[in-house]
Amino acid sequence: MAKKSQWPGILAQVTDRTKALAVICLVVDGLFLLSLPSLDTSHRIYAVASGGVILVVVAIGIVLIELAEARSQGSDRPAPTSQEPCDPSSLVHKGIDALMDSSNWPMFFTDLNRIVLRCNGQLGHLLDCTAADFEGKQVWPLIERLAEQVPAPRRDAFIQRQRDLQKKYDAKLHPHSDEFEYLDTTHHPASNLWRGKYKMWIHADRLRIEGQEVGYLVVYHLEKTDRIPQPTGDTD
Repeated sequence: MAKKSQWPGILAQVTDRTKALAVICLVVDGLFLLSLPSLDTSHRIYAVASGGVILVVVAIGIVLIELAEARSQGSDRPAPTSQEPCDPSSLVHKGIDALMDSSNWPMFFTDLNRIVLRCNGQLGHLLDCTAADFEGKQVWPLIERLAEQVPAPRRDAFIQRQRDLQKKYDAKLHPHSDEFEYLDTTHHPASNLWRGKYKMWIHADRLRIEGQEVGYLVVYHLEKTDRIPQPTGDTD
């Protein structure tokens, strides 16, 4: 079977403006060649050579024009987008990951069943452990580890408030809760970023995306202090 010529397809891709330019150049070169009989014999060789150079230059110019237009059209073409629908919850998780990686505050994120999905490195320093060890587990071991940093006279009350807070979340009474407590991490290694005494504000929020709850974000804000008061029965 004879191979089908590709010329029709190639010509179809050439713009009308470039075709017109090529025709004009060919006509001019043809008129130039028609004038050869009127030239001296010694000049005809140079005239033919000049006509050939003109044709070559025109051909190169046409190619360059087509390449430039093709590149221009390619740069203006919008970037291809994925045909698969974007999962809003995955965007939330990516945003939370970025927030945690860039934040100087200890924090963690759980799903609605209080399974820890993500902890940041600052939380690991605060608890003096590897924060990732808590990921994939219920949140309570993390709370118990945090309670170990609370001074002993205040620890039981802190744990009870954390239990009450979880009950409120189970009952969906509050989308946001906050409280404060004192931490004593002077037993941490000297190289630990959070070694010292702190007043800690706890912020816990139930996150929503497009009206759907996706989990809980807990952030610990800490401020250094020189004194940790003794408990008086009420939250100090």
